[in-house]
Amino acid sequence: MLGALFMVIASFLFTLMQGVVKMAGTELGQFQLVFLRGVFGLLFTLSYLGWAGINPLGSRENRSKLLLRGLFGGAAMTLFFWSLPLISLSNASALHHTHPLFTTVLAIPLLKEKVGWRRIVLVVLALFGALLIIRPDRGAISLKAVPAFLSAFLASLAYIMVRHLSAREHPMVIVAWLSVMSALFGGVGMIFDWHPLTVNSVGLVAGGAFLATVAQGFMTLAYKLEEASFVAVFSFSSILFAVILGKWIFGELPTVSEGLGIALLFFSMVALVWLRHREEKARKANAVTLNA
Repeated sequence: MLGALFMVIASFLFTLMQGVVKMAGTELGQFQLVFLRGVFGLLFTLSYLGWAGINPLGSRENRSKLLLRGLFGGAAMTLFFWSLPLISLSNASALHHTHPLFTTVLAIPLLKEKVGWRRIVLVVLALFGALLIIRPDRGAISLKAVPAFLSAFLASLAYIMVRHLSAREHPMVIVAWLSVMSALFGGVGMIFDWHPLTVNSVGLVAGGAFLATVAQGFMTLAYKLEEASFVAVFSFSSILFAVILGKWIFGELPTVSEGLGIALLFFSMVALVWLRHREEKARKANAVTLNA
């Protein structure tokens, strides 16, 4: 269970990073946040790769996929950072963590996976939970919540690429490409949305980038120690951390409907990933039986 513990630690650190970025977002635009997060993240990852003697560009045959992973991940980060000053930390975290929902749907045409009725029911429950969060009391869609929801869709595309690359490239190489594309996204966007830099805001983003890099390390260790479909369940602990951190630091509490939506998202996403874990174990058991 050490892998599960490492994933919980990673989720806590990622939530702290989101809180730090939310604080910095009161002084800087989202494109500046993305740019600085990318630059500092690149400094940390390049330092590690240089120390380990690993080529940060990765293998030549994988660079097109690394580029796509960076593009999808950079766009997802931009939208998620955009949402942090607009909505509560718990709502942003819950909506962003709907990415397994999109991964399940996209896996049908992209990975040719079969989706049973249980997964369909869980996807519908998760969508209902998301609607409870993005629909305020009067029933009109809250546009402020849309960026976090769209970030989950783009993140699911990025994770599909990571699934393909993880067996072929070092995790920090994948993170380095994400940092490069994030810096490019943010660098272009901040030309049109510039805010004066302060020592406090830059320090916050640097701290956030460091937290994210350490979290990435713990997450990598978790996936090395346990099956991915098992430890992924524990990544949803970040939703609970976001609710606690949102109340403690920002004084944010979800409304009744938002709380119900967060609960539906949390339990349906955990069940969806756990169901996938059981299906993978069953497939492996069948393969062993056939080969015996």
